[in-house]
Amino acid sequence: MTAVKEAHVRRALESNNGNKRIVTSAALDKALIDIGVNEETIQLRRTTWLYIEALNTINQQGAGADIDVYCFGSQTEGSTTEGMHSDIDYLFCHRYLPVIQNTVDRQFEQLQLFVVKDLSIPPQLCCLQLLLPYRHIDAERQVLLKTIVMKKFILRTCKIWGVDFIQIGPSFKIAWLIDVDIVNAFHCAKLPEDCQYIFRRPKPGHWQTQALLTKLKNSGVFLVTAAQVENTANWDPRQHLGTVTVRTFDNSHELYWRISTNLMERLLMFDLSMTQMKVYVIMKIIRKEFCKPLVGKRLSTFHLKTTMMYSVEMSPPHIWKDGNLIQCLKFCLTTLRRWLKVRYCPHYTTVKVNLFDGKLRLNEFPVLIELFTNMIRDDLSCLHNV
Repeated sequence: MTAVKEAHVRRALESNNGNKRIVTSAALDKALIDIGVNEETIQLRRTTWLYIEALNTINQQGAGADIDVYCFGSQTEGSTTEGMHSDIDYLFCHRYLPVIQNTVDRQFEQLQLFVVKDLSIPPQLCCLQLLLPYRHIDAERQVLLKTIVMKKFILRTCKIWGVDFIQIGPSFKIAWLIDVDIVNAFHCAKLPEDCQYIFRRPKPGHWQTQALLTKLKNSGVFLVTAAQVENTANWDPRQHLGTVTVRTFDNSHELYWRISTNLMERLLMFDLSMTQMKVYVIMKIIRKEFCKPLVGKRLSTFHLKTTMMYSVEMSPPHIWKDGNLIQCLKFCLTTLRRWLKVRYCPHYTTVKVNLFDGKLRLNEFPVLIELFTNMIRDDLSCLHNV
């Protein structure tokens, strides 16, 4: 697998067109610095939003709630600019109900949630077991916590605040705060087996460092409510075999909690170099200006973030220079185009998850493939008009 990755990197890098790309990369770098994609501004954004996190947590706990508040997404990463109008993503972590995966960690004097997982449960999802009023008893007499408990918490909170809300998947928006998404979650201190793959899969080894891997192992995961479970597709690169799992439309999604690795992803994004952050911001600009008119929001920034992390992992570290922005962009778009061709986008931290499931429509794959093919062939000349 590593040999295939290295060949892919080599093909992308050998197509260098010399001075023209260097000049274009330099102009692009200057434009990015001018709009705030520079070390000073990015560090200021990150520090500011981490302070906002801490202040919100103090505010919640001062009011008697055992809740930690996190700010995730573009604002905290520093991967936004003034014209992007990026949403603010809040996660409210309810610490009074810790999640455990093994009975060895059971503390009988404390209420806890147990992860329940079997072959019938889709990838990245699990059930949570606890005796609560909002529960469902399955055939094995397990008492499972239904995700409706979070909606009832939101209803109660909004009633106290005197505001209306709109629910979108696991998140909700306050009616008068259109750019703010709020997600309620539980925290599990230990990584599930599905999230251990990042430490075992073969990689070149220059990224991540051992110190970063230790932080990732200790970050834990969040459990958030899952949306309606879609049909899922899986691609086995070794056997060149694709499989499709068809889900029945029932209320089973009310029992499923999605495993979210936000803290791991934050650590990974904070470890990117300034050149890599610039490439990521340009990819987001390409999505907004060229992809969004074609497929709406169905090609998400999370697809781009995943592409970015895999590209950094697969490529030699010496290519990530400000004078090589165009070539680095082409490498990232080549990676994303390859996934579009097989209709499979692997999750970076969780195994057996296709990030295209429930997002892109079948007729949109060839449209994006053609778009990225033209961009790669023309050395991203489309950016001259942005």
